[in-house]
Amino acid sequence: MLSVSGSPSLRGIMLARFTMLIAACQDVAAPAGRNSVELSYTDAYVMQPIGDRDMTAGGVTLSVTGDPVRLKGVSSPVFEVIEMHTMSMQDGRMQMRPVTEFELREDQDIRMTSGGDHLMMFGFVEPIETGETVELFADFATDDGPVRLRIEAVVRAYDHGRHSGH
Repeated sequence: MLSVSGSPSLRGIMLARFTMLIAACQDVAAPAGRNSVELSYTDAYVMQPIGDRDMTAGGVTLSVTGDPVRLKGVSSPVFEVIEMHTMSMQDGRMQMRPVTEFELREDQDIRMTSGGDHLMMFGFVEPIETGETVELFADFATDDGPVRLRIEAVVRAYDHGRHSGH
């Protein structure tokens, strides 16, 4: 173990290096001139799967304050795979297709729900029951680097009338 108490010059060098290290860490944590983002969510849910199906759907409303961000994906310890999907009319028919990202801006939330943009969950790692809370993670790309938002989604009973698009 190195002792700096006996040598004033070594103690001064160590103190100077420690001070520089602290200053460098502060610069990394809060870079000058960059805008930060604040992410939030509401209405997060996962539908109780029907019967023995190994898939279900879910939704959430995501909001940002600050610079625009891109939602790159959603994951969970409860599901093997979560895909982001969108619905659109093609040749007179409603079509569901996976997407790789959604843009989120201050003036336009991402609203994922049945019949529009939504989440599809595949491969249950553990069973889920109505009323439970499921942990989801939304991964965003920002100008400052990746950001992860932890989401608590409530498991809802399946409603055939509201989820006929799945």
